[in-house]
Amino acid sequence: MAGEQDMSGWTDLLHSSTKLLEQAAPSAQFPPLQRNLDQLEALSKKLKAKTIRTETPSQSIAATRYL
Repeated sequence: MAGEQDMSGWTDLLHSSTKLLEQAAPSAQFPPLQRNLDQLEALSKKLKAKTIRTETPSQSIAATRYL
């Protein structure tokens, strides 16, 4: 059945991720981070805001002419 195969896939994924967490011991260089979904959303919006360029069309045209 497809349902049993889906559950098997999820179980395998859970097992793999648990194993990966066990292998990744925290170190002084890379301390563990724990964020909830709201924090991740806020941080991603903040990062996106930093990367958006608010360039006017005239600046873009002038830069293209220069090149």
